[in-house]
Amino acid sequence: MRRILIALKDGGFAEQLASALDTPEYKIFTSASMVEAMDIFRAEEPDLVLAELDLPPNGGDALCKDIKMNFPGNNTFVILACGKSAAELRKCGKSGADSYVRTPIAPDDIVRRINAILQKDVWRAHRVLVKVRIESSFKSEEFFCTSRNLSSTGIFLETDKSLARGDIVNCSFFLPDAERIRTNCRIVRVNKGEDSKHAYGAEFMEFDDSQRKTIDDFIQSQREIGNMI
Repeated sequence: MRRILIALKDGGFAEQLASALDTPEYKIFTSASMVEAMDIFRAEEPDLVLAELDLPPNGGDALCKDIKMNFPGNNTFVILACGKSAAELRKCGKSGADSYVRTPIAPDDIVRRINAILQKDVWRAHRVLVKVRIESSFKSEEFFCTSRNLSSTGIFLETDKSLARGDIVNCSFFLPDAERIRTNCRIVRVNKGEDSKHAYGAEFMEFDDSQRKTIDDFIQSQREIGNMI
């Protein structure tokens, strides 16, 4: 049985989501504070946590950092719910969260996402939030996307934006407990999705030794705790 912890300020909405996820396959726990959520986590060690970024008193990002730092072996998949501001997205990225969802949360969408994560065993894949600037002959814009795979030579991007092979993207992302990584990448693989989510393989074009070491050290640390696929 999979265990799910829903930590939202609005207890009524948390119960609504819990009801929507109420199946024999899941055991659901709810909380309206970080302190209570951490107590539940220690007792139950859930497979997935959905937490609000501004969860009182210290925030869902602090909850996520605590989970990732102190319980590295349980592979809990953490989703943070946040607004659209760059500051909030940066908090999600720095927390080590595996994914994020925009608020207000759409119940049907988050239920589908949670089901997909738990039923396909994808929660072991580490995700980072990536800020991307596209530079090509026909457009120049910034947007956020997520990455499921990361190596010392490239990054796997997931976004609803349409990119083309050969596009140059300027990536900026945080790894937990590390400085920001900034580098140019070239799109070398394109996989267009049917549900507006597209996947792109991006090859790092320029890296200094310290950036490469940061990524190599991070990947090694994740492999040691079984958190890479």
